[in-house]
Amino acid sequence: MRILALDPATNMGVADGLAGGVPKLSVVRLRLKPEGEAEDLFGRAGEWLWRRIVLGKPDVLAIEQPIPPMKMKGVTSYQMTKISHGLYGALIGIAKAAGAEVMPVHIATWRKCVLGHGRMPGADAKRAMMEQCRRLGWAAETHDAAEAGGIFVYASGVVLDKARAA
Repeated sequence: MRILALDPATNMGVADGLAGGVPKLSVVRLRLKPEGEAEDLFGRAGEWLWRRIVLGKPDVLAIEQPIPPMKMKGVTSYQMTKISHGLYGALIGIAKAAGAEVMPVHIATWRKCVLGHGRMPGADAKRAMMEQCRRLGWAAETHDAAEAGGIFVYASGVVLDKARAA
C-alpha cells in the first residue's frame, strides 16, 4: 500500500512511499509571502493535495493532528491556531472528497513509536528525527520533511499490521 504522510504547516513536510519502504521526503512551501492570508494558504494546500491524490493515488493519507492550543505553552497565537486547524481540516476534506483513506496521527503517538518518547520537547524531537533520517539514509531537507518521515514510519507499521491480521 502506498502512504502519503503529511506534517501540515506553512512549510508542510511530505513523505511518500510504499508501506515499509523508503519514502521520498520533501517540503511544500505553502506560504508565498509572510503577510499572506491563511485562506490563500488553505487553497494552495488543497490544490496541491488534490493533484497529488488524483495523480498519485495513495492508498492512505496519514496526517498529523493539530496540537490543541492550550498545550502549546504560550506560543500559540490566534493566527497559528487558525492555520494549524484550518490546514488539517482543508487537507482532510480534500482527501475524503477524493475517496482516500485518512489516518489521523497524534504527534505523541508517532514520536513514541519512532523516537521512543512521545512527550519530547519540540526542538529536541525535530533534531532527533533529523538524526533518525540520517541513520536510515533518508534525505530530509528540513525537520518538516523528517517529521513527515516519522509519521510515515508510524503509518507503515499500522498498515502492515492490518495486512498481516487480514
